[in-house]
Order: sequence, then structure tokens, then C-alpha cells
Amino acid sequence: MKKCKNNIKFSNLFIVLAFFCFAIIIYRVVYLATAKEIDGIDIKVFADDRKIYESVIPASRGDILDTNSEVLATTVSTYKLIAYIDPIRSEGESKLYHVEDKETTAKELSKILGMDEEEIYYILNQEGLYQVEFGSKGKNLTQSQKEKIDSLNLPGIDFIESKERYYPNGDFASYTLGYARSDEYGVIEGELGLESVLNEQLKGKDGYT
Repeated sequence: MKKCKNNIKFSNLFIVLAFFCFAIIIYRVVYLATAKEIDGIDIKVFADDRKIYESVIPASRGDILDTNSEVLATTVSTYKLIAYIDPIRSEGESKLYHVEDKETTAKELSKILGMDEEEIYYILNQEGLYQVEFGSKGKNLTQSQKEKIDSLNLPGIDFIESKERYYPNGDFASYTLGYARSDEYGVIEGELGLESVLNEQLKGKDGYT
């Protein structure tokens, strides 16, 4: 009988302790959710000071395929070559971020761009500019050309990527497929044919990080 009473007292004590701990947890949760300051820190100011960077992941325009899954329309990347020539870009840096050795840069680029070495050298020696471009031969470069230039590891050389619609079969079914081209913001929009009729589906939706 005595042992039974002890067990009951222990059970009651356990219930009281459990309830007390639970009450403390509930109080703490409510406090954290409603308090303007925690441990002397203004939560709103703390949250506002947090830096969150968001970047858009552009949706790639969808391909158009035939019944045999052969690509009739797709999107390819093209590149415009630019060169940073202002020494201020490399100030305070441990490595070069502008073109310093202009002779070597001109010589190596001429082999890939099909431009005269002297013409490239002249472009790189323009004064008062932060960056320069290379005319028509420095535009619409393919992925292969970009990779060849990248492999040269030339300081100050960079690219601007753009997207273009590509039709592997040329004029085949051109009236049915229609065409699409980039607008002023670089977004490819369907103009005629399936490219226009299915424009919303082909555009997709941008993501973000």
C-alpha cells in the first residue's frame, strides 16, 4: 500500500514538472514571436541589416521539334568580345583585370577573330575609355570561339552573352515555324508562325536564386 502511494506521488510530481517545462517553452516561444528586442538586440533593425541578394535565372526558350524529335528551332548563345583597358580596374587587386600587354593580346586575338593584329592593337590603345569592342568581327562569336579565347587567359578580356533563335534546317517549313527575335531587352519573342502562336509556352518562366 505504501509503495502504491509513493508511485502515485512520483507520477503527480512528474506531471507537475512536465507541465512546468511545457509552460516555460510556450512562454519562450510567445516571447520570441512578439518581443521587439531579444538579448538587447532590436529584431527589426537586425533583420533590416541582413543582406539578401536575389538574382534572376532567365528561362531558356523552348525548342520546336518534329514528330521524330528532330530540332526545327532552338536557341543558341552568341558572344560579343570586349576588352577592359582602364588600369583603374586592377587597382588594389592581386592580379590584372585590364589589358596591360596589348601587343600579345592583339597578336593572340587576331588568330581567332580574323582581324589584322595592327587593327586590334589600335583599338586597345584608345585613350580615355574604360572598355572597348572589336566591331563586327568581335560580335556573334560562337561557343567554340569563346572557348578558344578563354583558353588564352588574357587579362582584361571578357564577353557579353546574348541569345538568338537558330533554325538548323534553314528555310525548311519557314512559313509554318515562323521566326522569333530578341526585343530591346534581350528577350526572344515570337513574331510569326508557331513561334508566335506558341510564344507564351516557349518563353517559359524565369526562376531566381
